[in-house]
Amino acid sequence: MRGMIGYDVSTIDGVFVCRAVGLVGVSIYVLGFFALCTGRLTSSTPVYFLLNFCAASCVMVSLSVDFNLSSALIQGFYIVMSLCGVWRRRRRFVRAQGVVDGMPGLRVAKSPTPTFVSGREPVGPQARLQ
Repeated sequence: MRGMIGYDVSTIDGVFVCRAVGLVGVSIYVLGFFALCTGRLTSSTPVYFLLNFCAASCVMVSLSVDFNLSSALIQGFYIVMSLCGVWRRRRRFVRAQGVVDGMPGLRVAKSPTPTFVSGREPVGPQARLQ
């Protein structure tokens, strides 16, 4: 029995599966970009980078069947940069929490910073030093 796109739908073909995974990747790209443009997602969150990573990985799977060097290079770039983005966001989060080397039991003591009320005189612990 042949389906609408010309494949035998009674058996699952590896080429068909790879192409379908690629289409899922394109859908993830479109969904992520739509969410970014409508303000439902910001590019400063790890979710944005994880969406790009998943989309690029799915498209890379489809490239194993229909290879295109230019597309493979851009998908590889997206995979590497998305992983770097997730890593940097996680590192920034860990530093903001004061956790040392990913170990929740160890905390970094934060030094007090001066708070400026009118832009001239510090308020708080730093005010006594002057």
